Amino acid sequence: MRSVSVLLLTLVSVITAAAPIESLELFRAVRNGDIAFLKAHIPEANINARDARGATLLMHAAAFGNIETMKLLVSA
Repeated sequence: MRSVSVLLLTLVSVITAAAPIESLELFRAVRNGDIAFLKAHIPEANINARDARGATLLMHAAAFGNIETMKLLVSA
């Protein structure tokens, strides 16, 4: 159990260090399929933001299988 906790804390630290807070919110919205949040924030957001591994929002949307989110990001 402890190793899982350490792994999760490490992962959160890596993501937090690599992306500004605004980007973290966008990645969270993509992960949760929050289309309304994305529509409201895409005009002023950096949709080319990358996480610690270099993955973009579109890559995350594809990984989570969210087609509507992918369509929204491609059209932005």
